[in-house]
Amino acid sequence: MFILKKEATFTQPIKFYTPSDGGIQKEETFDATFKIIPQSRINEIREQADKKQKELDQGITDGENISDVLIADEILVGWDGITDGEKEIPYSKATKKLILEYPLLANTLVEIYFAELTKQKAKN
Repeated sequence: MFILKKEATFTQPIKFYTPSDGGIQKEETFDATFKIIPQSRINEIREQADKKQKELDQGITDGENISDVLIADEILVGWDGITDGEKEIPYSKATKKLILEYPLLANTLVEIYFAELTKQKAKN
């Protein structure tokens, strides 16, 4: 049964790596809660990304403003498993801004989000 929700979300485990002493990459994990954005917004993002890629291919670097950080900010609406080393850090927009500035984390979130959305398409 399909249940139509005004604010649909899903939770997905996230795994990424951070640099550590001695050249070792440390595995980091948490569960991200994503907002399911409408198909019309997905199409807009795709069009913006295509336009940005064409601009980059032509050497234009100050055109369309789209980034993984902007997209991740739009789709990430919660988390579990992010701590300060001792206690859980609750979701907040201010903390989300800090988290999304962590190198390549926004990219990882966007890749996992769209991979999950397109899984069903790949199965059909």
